[in-house]
Amino acid sequence: MTTFSSRRAGAGLLGVALAVSAAPAAANEPVALEPPPRRHRGWGLHTSVAASLDNGALAGVVGGRYALTERFVVGLDAEYNPWLSLEAGRFSRGAFNGYGTFIYRYPVSDAVALRISLHVGFSVLLFDLVGAPAGSVGPLVGGNFLGMSYEVADQVYFVIDPAQLIVPAPQIRGAPFVYQQYRLSLGLQFGG
Repeated sequence: MTTFSSRRAGAGLLGVALAVSAAPAAANEPVALEPPPRRHRGWGLHTSVAASLDNGALAGVVGGRYALTERFVVGLDAEYNPWLSLEAGRFSRGAFNGYGTFIYRYPVSDAVALRISLHVGFSVLLFDLVGAPAGSVGPLVGGNFLGMSYEVADQVYFVIDPAQLIVPAPQIRGAPFVYQQYRLSLGLQFGG
């Protein structure tokens, strides 16, 4: 009887030893990790409002965005830009602006990213000025060198560009007409 129980005990110990020796091998096997989810994906919609005090103006912007990578985004924007005449104390029709937007994002945390934006496009004058008739078309350049986006919900971002410079030049022939604006811009971006 002692021979039988020692054989049983030996077989049991051997089984435990094999199980223990197999466990580390399984733990050392490579584990397939999924990449972290991309916070910015594909296409998006951007909308914003802006105000300028140096050359009085407002702006309403609607545009599309496409995230090329987590950090680089491109887009197209359409903007209505009424101008404020301080002498007359009223708004004029201003200009319609269309431009391409290039954004570089630097993530600071899961929800916050710093951003640099550049804009290149055209500006169309919407009212008559002396030497610059309505319908005049010229270039537009601009940018913001320190902005921020904050994710308020999944794929919904609050965007602030506190020092945006936009330089529409709707009249470049004859006497050029330029209406540069230093703006505070607040917006929402959905996706992208």
